[in-house]
Amino acid sequence: MSDDDSRYQEFLRCHPATPVHLLGVRMGVKLTDYLGGFIVFLCLSVLSLIITIGLGAIIIGVAGPAARASVIGLMGLVLTASLLITLHGSLRLQGRNLMSVIAPGQRLQGAMFLRSALIYTICLMALSAPRAWMGTLHLSLPSPSLLFWLPAMLVAFAGQTAAEEAFCRGYLAQAFQILCRNAALAAIPIAVIFATLHVNYPLEKRVTLLGFSLFASYLTWRFGRLEAAMGFHFAHNMLISVFANKGPGFPSLGGQAAKAASPIMDKAALLGLAATLAITMLLYWLLGIKTGFIEHGWRRRSKISTELTPKT
Repeated sequence: MSDDDSRYQEFLRCHPATPVHLLGVRMGVKLTDYLGGFIVFLCLSVLSLIITIGLGAIIIGVAGPAARASVIGLMGLVLTASLLITLHGSLRLQGRNLMSVIAPGQRLQGAMFLRSALIYTICLMALSAPRAWMGTLHLSLPSPSLLFWLPAMLVAFAGQTAAEEAFCRGYLAQAFQILCRNAALAAIPIAVIFATLHVNYPLEKRVTLLGFSLFASYLTWRFGRLEAAMGFHFAHNMLISVFANKGPGFPSLGGQAAKAASPIMDKAALLGLAATLAITMLLYWLLGIKTGFIEHGWRRRSKISTELTPKT
């Protein structure tokens, strides 16, 4: 075990429940260490890109041109998901591991991820169903070819959203916390970076991603870990891809990419997206956070209430 590994393990023994965004500050990690790790992460990401493109070309060659759009969409998600491995490799060089940017010194809480995804799904569908009924929102049922890709989509989207959250709300949040010394201030440049990375989105959607990112940062502060933000993010991407997909096969970003090339912002679309996002986040907070469901689940909360009730 290296000195960095020993230092990290010793820190966890003394501080077993450190909130993920505060790990760098409390460990005394230097900002230059995060910068060096970021450079290593970029190099490994380029290598992942080369490997993914090669695999995609082989699959398209075997499956034929008809599968091109689906394979490209899937390979894009696989590439993003593979960034978890590259991020882990970068962190290992710093004496840490992937959980240090998810939930330091703790086990991954899959149940929290699923509860968060469930609550967001309920909230977004509750808002979308009336609009779809009135004809103000277009929702399409998944095609048979899309359903064929669904198992791969579930895995790929889970990996993609976990990678984005671990990098933005984990790694970058720790670095900007050192720089800004304030979680709210640190969340602002992270939101800008998060929105900027989605270059294939139209301008109005990238603006609403600022609010999306800030709320995901709030979830990170609230729970001290990333699983809730990951579930929130995963459910959003899955629902949009499955029910708002107008093309055959795996969801293609070609239509969005064409719109993204336009520098003109659709103000009406921006207001609609912002209102939907704001109401969805409010419902999510009321149903999932205020009730304690995302953190504990109904069974755990009921058990705690029973234990606290005086016996007669």
